[in-house]
Amino acid sequence: MSPLIIRLTARAKDGPENYESFERHSLRGEVLFSETGERTDARIRITADAGFDGVIRIALCAEEPDPSARFFLPGFMYGTNRGAAPLVTDSKTPRLRMDGGCPASPWWMVRGDRLSHPCAMMFLKNRLLGLSAAPYRLRCGGESRAWQPGLSGAFGGYAGFGCSLEDGELWYTLGYENAPWLFVDSHHILPRKPLDENSFRLRRGETVTVTLHCFDRPAEDEREIHSVLKQVYALWHEPPRRRRTVCETVREIAGAVARDAWIPDAHCYAGFVFDRGTHFETRLLPSVAWTNGLAAAVPMLLAARRLGDETMRAQALDCVGHIVGGSLNPRSGLPFLAEENGVWSNRGWWYDKQPVPGHAAYLVGQSVYLILKAYECEKACGAEHADWLAFARRVLDRAERGRNADGEYPYIFSDQTGAGLEYDSFSGAWCLAAAALYVRLTGERGNLPALLASETWYHETYIRHEACWGGPLDIDKNIDSEGVLSYIRAVRNLHAVLDPEDPADRARRETLLDHLRDALYYEFTFKFCYNSPIQVPPLSTAGWSSCGGSITSVTNPHIHPMSSSVMDEMAYYLRFRDDPYIRGRLEDTLLWSCQCHNTRDGEYGYGKTGWMSERFCHSEGLLTETWPDGSPASTWFALMPWACGSILEGLAGEAWRDDPAVLHVCTRPVSEEDYPAGLANSVHLALETEDTGRIPFNKNYGVLFAEGRVSAENTIVPLGVRNPGIFRAEDGTVCICAERIHEDGRPDEEAAGKRLLWKTRDLIRFECAGLVDADSLPADCVSTSLKVGRAEAETALRRWSPVVYTGISVPEEIRADSARALDAVPALVRYSDLSVRKKKIAWDPASVRFGGPGRFAARGTVSQRSFRFPLAEGYGDPVLFPWKGKWYYISTNDNLDDIGLYVREADTVEELFEKGVTEHLILPFSPERGFEQTFWAPEFHVIGGELYLLFAVSGHEWGPQCHIMKKKKTGRITDPDGWENPVRVVRKDGTPLADTAITLDMTYISARSGSYVVWSWREHIGTPLDSGSMLYIASVDEREPWRLTGDPVLLTRPLYGWENVAGTINNEGPHAFGRDGKIYLTYSGGSANSYTYALGLLTADTGSDLLDPASWTKSAVPVLTFYSVEGEYGPGHNSFYTDEEGDLMIAYHAETGLKESLRCDGIRRVHFRPDGTPWFGLSRAEDLTRASVASVVIACGG
Repeated sequence: MSPLIIRLTARAKDGPENYESFERHSLRGEVLFSETGERTDARIRITADAGFDGVIRIALCAEEPDPSARFFLPGFMYGTNRGAAPLVTDSKTPRLRMDGGCPASPWWMVRGDRLSHPCAMMFLKNRLLGLSAAPYRLRCGGESRAWQPGLSGAFGGYAGFGCSLEDGELWYTLGYENAPWLFVDSHHILPRKPLDENSFRLRRGETVTVTLHCFDRPAEDEREIHSVLKQVYALWHEPPRRRRTVCETVREIAGAVARDAWIPDAHCYAGFVFDRGTHFETRLLPSVAWTNGLAAAVPMLLAARRLGDETMRAQALDCVGHIVGGSLNPRSGLPFLAEENGVWSNRGWWYDKQPVPGHAAYLVGQSVYLILKAYECEKACGAEHADWLAFARRVLDRAERGRNADGEYPYIFSDQTGAGLEYDSFSGAWCLAAAALYVRLTGERGNLPALLASETWYHETYIRHEACWGGPLDIDKNIDSEGVLSYIRAVRNLHAVLDPEDPADRARRETLLDHLRDALYYEFTFKFCYNSPIQVPPLSTAGWSSCGGSITSVTNPHIHPMSSSVMDEMAYYLRFRDDPYIRGRLEDTLLWSCQCHNTRDGEYGYGKTGWMSERFCHSEGLLTETWPDGSPASTWFALMPWACGSILEGLAGEAWRDDPAVLHVCTRPVSEEDYPAGLANSVHLALETEDTGRIPFNKNYGVLFAEGRVSAENTIVPLGVRNPGIFRAEDGTVCICAERIHEDGRPDEEAAGKRLLWKTRDLIRFECAGLVDADSLPADCVSTSLKVGRAEAETALRRWSPVVYTGISVPEEIRADSARALDAVPALVRYSDLSVRKKKIAWDPASVRFGGPGRFAARGTVSQRSFRFPLAEGYGDPVLFPWKGKWYYISTNDNLDDIGLYVREADTVEELFEKGVTEHLILPFSPERGFEQTFWAPEFHVIGGELYLLFAVSGHEWGPQCHIMKKKKTGRITDPDGWENPVRVVRKDGTPLADTAITLDMTYISARSGSYVVWSWREHIGTPLDSGSMLYIASVDEREPWRLTGDPVLLTRPLYGWENVAGTINNEGPHAFGRDGKIYLTYSGGSANSYTYALGLLTADTGSDLLDPASWTKSAVPVLTFYSVEGEYGPGHNSFYTDEEGDLMIAYHAETGLKESLRCDGIRRVHFRPDGTPWFGLSRAEDLTRASVASVVIACGG
């Protein structure tokens, strides 16, 4: 090689723009060379004979300029950035060519942190020339020093890099310029700025020494740049900060996307979610893949699998299924690329950036690839989605016909025929990736030779020349790092398809590994190798690291999380070849991916925990965002699910590492004052992690209860457990066992030598396996703790924790032609269990201005009706009932010793509980009719179109029995004469429902399978032979609902400790509602006027035989207890009603203190989890009360 040529020039701050010799600026320079392994270090000593303020340029020169030279400034310049290629769409990039004219120039200079690696290289036929030096300087003890890894000090200014095609030079500068223009992004190109804070200053007589690492080596092709970049990486590498573990990152990011971005009616995630303080605003940005479609859904599916989160999985499956089921264009055989207002088309957000209209291969191939990846994930979990595979096959069959003779897939397909319309782009490699994955998953190798030929063409045309263009649609055909990510996936899958035992395949596999390495190395050119010292918040204040993050393209040059999505492919390569460089880059990528999201609310200046943007403006020359006060900001202030998806796809794959956690089991000490044996002698669970400590499941109320035993005398022997242990079975099932004991702590003689065993796979649903021989259990079964993966354990913990309101969202923009249309747009109220519910917005009339096309900002409020507790004191068993425009309230009146049935009437529910409201006596004390006491639990029911009141009452002797009375056709509810005479409920033969037993709390159920009544039955009450109260069900004819049409069937007895606390032996107060094909029957256990009262739940399919006990599933734990809502003790004996807004409400009674016995009524909304199951404990404090919202309304009519 020829001797290295160094040329020194400078430009003064107040002088001309051109660079002149050192002598013109009273500068002297001395260059000393030394050989260091594979490079030459130039030590350049620069002395100022007079004060200097400007930019000093150090050039490494070719012997003579070569117009065919190709320059590489990583992350900024690749070859010439296609300098001679025509601009087809309005998407500019810094181009290098001899004739200028924005955005092209024969030379470029940039600030040091604009490059991913502090170096510049020039490829000259068979030679590679390069330089590297510190990207910035520090002030250390008053001295300016070049930064190097490990050196600390105050920031002292940036250096710069550049290249010149006309002079054949590479540049390193002290001080810097962004010239000839400051290229911010494709639509922001600013004029060259005067030198100011970017100047480098030397006092008279001051000397600065620069070490320039120079490279000069033979090069067969442009791939030789990687030999230089490996050394540059070794010189300047500085690892990213360690912020979060993989498990924490996946949990927090996926949790945020599922909680705050899911739009149920759209079957997809929002493209953007903005935090406006009082509310969120969502922007759909519709797309089949990248952005809010499969590019979010499939990574969320992968995350859901790792976290064991069925709600996340259900969201993702909904999105994938919706796209597979509706997006296919029947004319072209290819998927439409966007959906808006239920209509599929190709008119997505990128449509105006396409050179011709049609299906973009970037999204066609990407969507199929992601569907296949989802298919693989689901199949691994035992779920087969044949329709997904059929969709992929159909699209790939059509895409294959568009591939040209070279093996290149189209850039754009016709939306009429599916034929290729436009080529010359790397984005078609997504079709190659999808086809390769299809072959790997199905084993169908017929198309494999053609795919291998395409792979070779893409490598030889793009990869080996280190210039890949045409990936995303919004940058036209400019150089980027996105397109190569599809090629990386394609090569990995093709390699996996080939047979390592076949000699021909074995050789081809080695070639494919070479190509995979080349592609990964190319992607690494965009990936930062050090941490740039950004000075602008929020990245600066959050402590964000740039190392490990990749610049997205030379057109949109911010750092973007997309490259995190190929961590699996990096790991795949390392299975076959040990490459320390790739291994280091993989570690950088992993660490970087775990530090880019909010680890707490507002950490990055916006949003909630887990929120992450796509844009990280690592260089101040890239800033386009601002804070509310107008000052510059270094990121977008929005949750972007597709960006989150890139992180999740990488971390939820082979990079996945669960965090350790410990599950603890115990019983609690018995406290007769506030936690008696029936509760304490149950299994309690808690999760412990290093950073959270021990967190109990179910608010530290019992989770697993032993069933009592029914004696030969039909009494219940209450049982509990002690000494629980937890262990893992060989099949991975978590098992919990315990000794069974009597309620008073005595050993259970019938369980001697045995243990009660429960099994679970998700820590949510437990199956009781009954008593098993203790000798059959493993030795570690007595351990009270078990090491588990944190991910699934925390998912289970969330299920056992209270549901709370987390936020409310409205569309960022609403199109409406009238106030009525605006009123039809709901707000979405979001909760910690990932549920989303619609609520009506009350728009401020003063802000709503229709009357013609235009835009206006509308303001509104969203409120949730809530009620204080207590609403009514001295009342139990409350029932609220709407009838013909009025609301009615009836209950057991403890204030009058439960004598008489009184009803209140009002126009609203709130008015029912106003002071002084009238109580109408509709059934008085009446000895002559046998109604003297225990006027209990009256319930209104419409049966067969007629209104009835079901209740219990006793005569002179205590002994309540179920009665029913019918409202007269013209009678008023509040008029005692408006009702027919009550009759006692009888069996099908006309005999009383009970002779010696008591019957009470009858309710009515209407289901698809028929009409039924359920009631509580008890005999020998207060004696040693007390059976305890139990629930029976029987069919009735709605024309004669007082007569059973079948024999009573036992549904439930109070066998669990929470149902039978201190001898209460109680199942009573049933009441049902139907929803989504299910019948939910609540009932109460424990003491009716004590803190131990609790709500149980039975569930059945509405079309099942409700007279078959096997149709019902009984919850082993109560669904509402004195632990559920602060300040409410002993909640139970409830009823349900639906309010004017369509919300299901629960009315119940409880006490106001642990020692209180006065029953008081309360009302709250029943919340429904995403799986449709009810949650009864959403307190007023935990739910939405009132929120202000705002949106821009686009008025599209008069």
